[in-house]
Order: sequence, then structure tokens, then C-alpha cells
Amino acid sequence: MRIRHIATFAETIRTDPVTLAREYLSARDATIHEFSSEESRLAYVDVLLALGRFQHRTAFARALSHLD
Repeated sequence: MRIRHIATFAETIRTDPVTLAREYLSARDATIHEFSSEESRLAYVDVLLALGRFQHRTAFARALSHLD
């Protein structure tokens, strides 16, 4: 992980379930040019989904169903 990503990741960990759900949906639907590779996009999506499910469980699921 690059140094510049650590602050972003730390901020993501502290975010509320709705913001986390928005970030997840944005990354899930992002085009490849927004990431260095498809693998990096998929890895970021996986991290966001796992984080949302781990930290916020029902609130994250509700936010996803409402936003998606």
C-alpha cells in the first residue's frame, strides 16, 4: 500500500455506514480508468464490502438496499 493511501484508508475505516455504502457502490460501478487495474478495483470493492459488513452489519445492509 502506498503511503498516500494510508490516510484515505484510515478515514474510510472511521466513516459512517451510509458513506461507506456510497463509496462501495461508486467503486463497484467505477470504470477501469479510475483505478490502476481491474484487480485493484475489485480488491478495493472487496475491502469496502468486508468493512461495511464487519463494522456496521445491519446499518450497512440497509444503506446499500436504500442506495442501490
